Amino acid sequence: MATRRCSGSKRRSDPQALDDQKQKARRDFGIARRDGRFITLLVFEIIELDVYRQTFGAKAADSCQRMIGAQITRILRRAGDLCARYDEQTLVAAVVGQTPADVAHLVDQIADNVRQLGLHNPRGQRGRFLTVRPTPVGCPPGTEDDADALVRRAVSEQPAVARVAPPEAPVSGRGSAAG
Repeated sequence: MATRRCSGSKRRSDPQALDDQKQKARRDFGIARRDGRFITLLVFEIIELDVYRQTFGAKAADSCQRMIGAQITRILRRAGDLCARYDEQTLVAAVVGQTPADVAHLVDQIADNVRQLGLHNPRGQRGRFLTVRPTPVGCPPGTEDDADALVRRAVSEQPAVARVAPPEAPVSGRGSAAG
């Protein structure tokens, strides 16, 4: 099973690890439905990780994802809590037995811890450090039959971030006709 070294989060690109993660999620969601427990997914979008990746490369961006994943797994310490990379800029964590209101303080703590990492993004338009935008999405017991459907719904419910256009190159006075 391929896991991220620092965070323990599964690599989504590894089919075996993804299957293992899905099996564990299905099992946990099935137990939660059977017991009538709430399921909450926490979707963490890493703001401007694409800019960071262009600046420092894929290995550095993957390292940042591992560090952010480590913050998530450190705060969500229960054995049933899952954390996995969803796509190039998104990490998803599953918390069984708690509503979005119950985990609001944990979400805020994770966002603060990520800011405190001080992952410098010198070309970022929204700030000079990487941050996360967390979105908790709750699922009452028995309303979602499939863990995959709940993850897709959680990611789609995350509000879109307005993309900031890169700044224009400053125009120097050279070569321009001055009247």
